[in-house]
Amino acid sequence: MHILVNRDEQRDRDHALPPTRVTNNTVQAMMPIDPEGGGSWVAANDHGFVFCILNRYSRLASVEQSWQSRGELVRQLSQCENWSAVHELLQPGKLALYRPFSLLVFHGNNEPEQFSWSTTVLTQTVAPRSPVSSSKVLPRFVPWMRKRWAQLTLPKHPQLSDLEKYHLASQPICAHFGVNMSRPTSQTVSITRVELTTSQVTMSYWAGNLTALNTAQSESTTLQLRVPLHLSSSHVSRINLKTLMAQYNPSLAKALRGWQWRLLTWLVDEPGLNHRLTQLDKLPVDTFFSRALSQLRITPEVHAFRWPTTTARPVFLCNHPTGGIDGVMTLAILLKRFPNLKVIANDALATIEPLASRIIPINVFGDSRQSIHRLMSAFSSDDPLLIFPAGKTARFTIKGQLDDGDWPKSLAALIRRSQRPVVPLFIQSRNSILFYLLHALRRMLRVSTNLEMLLLPRETLKPVIRSPQLFVDLPISPTEVEACAVNDEKRINWLRTRSYSLPSQFAEANNDKSSSSCSSRK
Repeated sequence: MHILVNRDEQRDRDHALPPTRVTNNTVQAMMPIDPEGGGSWVAANDHGFVFCILNRYSRLASVEQSWQSRGELVRQLSQCENWSAVHELLQPGKLALYRPFSLLVFHGNNEPEQFSWSTTVLTQTVAPRSPVSSSKVLPRFVPWMRKRWAQLTLPKHPQLSDLEKYHLASQPICAHFGVNMSRPTSQTVSITRVELTTSQVTMSYWAGNLTALNTAQSESTTLQLRVPLHLSSSHVSRINLKTLMAQYNPSLAKALRGWQWRLLTWLVDEPGLNHRLTQLDKLPVDTFFSRALSQLRITPEVHAFRWPTTTARPVFLCNHPTGGIDGVMTLAILLKRFPNLKVIANDALATIEPLASRIIPINVFGDSRQSIHRLMSAFSSDDPLLIFPAGKTARFTIKGQLDDGDWPKSLAALIRRSQRPVVPLFIQSRNSILFYLLHALRRMLRVSTNLEMLLLPRETLKPVIRSPQLFVDLPISPTEVEACAVNDEKRINWLRTRSYSLPSQFAEANNDKSSSSCSSRK
């Protein structure tokens, strides 16, 4: 992975110090140092984290308030060993001293996450599309123009030389708006390149408003990673519709004729699915899902009250509005924070190799006793669990609301007996109108076969909503789950209601200007 960062500053500001090592008892980091604030705009550490911060100019901050340098936040973040430590620092109550910023956090070979702070609200975006920039002049238009210019000029799979050429250019239009910027009072004063390999991270630094990057003129520092990265695996998956049908519905598979198979293959878009899987071949599990989001051009927005600790044995319960995208999105987000996460899901999904090691398979068509045994074993383990309790994709109700149906009360009993904390999740998204029209037509004609499910692969490959929102509740203790209702049916309904109310809870929290932290429960 290569990360390139241009820094724009006032012409009369003191020159920054080249990359310097900063060490505490457990973490080694490196960063160029701003002599005025003592912090930095880019840092990397030996746990595989890279942090890049940009000023935000879309909102004017109070000039009367005493602000802390945003570069100091990067310096603090550089000492983080894991995502829990990162989120501990990125709490709105702790960020109140900083002017608005955008922060990109890279970890390992995953797609980055972007945190945007407005002085009151912190938003989080997964897998933002490159490039990311900011500008004091025309703060909305110039970054859009730079991104659009990158889309027009960079190849689909750019090499390092292409990215360097982009960062050195005074375009689009002219140097006043260019990536390599030059204005009467300010200009691009340095370029930093971070290179992440399987065993080390290297930071190279060039000072000045440059037209070329000469390696001999750079100042470089290297750190050895504490845990080597796995950048490839043996995973190669393909979907074979005839094999799956023969396994899970043999009577229907025998009844289908040639033209019917061709029609079914077209509906499911088997070639399109396999083409996407080809692009994800040999990726390690912890990278597969975030890279899939990038391939599908999906950039989820995450709103989290507070994440549980990695040792808490949490159970994540989530609604199921769109089908396949729900699983890809939640796994891309959760696996970074909970590497041992397991998903309770239909065993047909285990045919996709990267999913096989993450799934606790439930056979919805076969012997339920084996599935119950697997469920009980999963809940007795220490692995964090992700469950879509309804087990089906949501449809619109008569009231015009998306609803995935009832959640099984047996789930509440398993949660109580295993003494696990529960974290309700809610995904705000939807499928295409065609999906819901087919459902309505099927119901009107009283057809029992779930025909619209055949469209789910197409819905996954061409999602209607490319910026779905994921809401994360506070962890709920087993004692609170026990006390919330008199029986398991009411307990699971209470958890479902909490999940569905999360968007309104976050809206209330963000509108409450007196709230010092998003971790206070409303």
